[in-house]
Amino acid sequence: MDETLQGEVSEATRKILGNVSSPRKAVIQLRDYDRYILYTLFRSCDFECLVGYWFPNQNPDEPVWIGIDLGVDPKSDGSKKIIDAFRDWVKKSGRAWSADKIDGEEWSKISKREPIQKFMIQTDHVRAIKDHFLRLLEDVSQFKKAFPKLPWVPRSGKVEVESE
Repeated sequence: MDETLQGEVSEATRKILGNVSSPRKAVIQLRDYDRYILYTLFRSCDFECLVGYWFPNQNPDEPVWIGIDLGVDPKSDGSKKIIDAFRDWVKKSGRAWSADKIDGEEWSKISKREPIQKFMIQTDHVRAIKDHFLRLLEDVSQFKKAFPKLPWVPRSGKVEVESE
């Protein structure tokens, strides 16, 4: 997982979004949320971009998913504008992005994910997964260009370093 998320993918995330979490944070995400991800948090509200792996937490028959999420806390200032952008993007993308959680009660998100099995049959599954992440980040770049007035300023101007 580190091989597919670090290097090219973390650099592309940093270039497109201005910041990316440290590799050590991925382990914490796995422990606490059943996902192994890189992420960027944006400063002005609870708005985030997550890139990586989502593991089944209750049903072991579910696949591991590889993909990207854009999410926002609907209780945050400015969330209505972000949620409206999510809805517009899903319509424009022809349902390539999933929007099964856009409401005013819980975190709203749009996502684009594929089951890991799709990549494991490839001769070079590591390259296939990296390429998938890079394509998804290009989609996020297009989303960012389509909605430039969203709060795209990362919470920190530097890559996060965990101090423990």
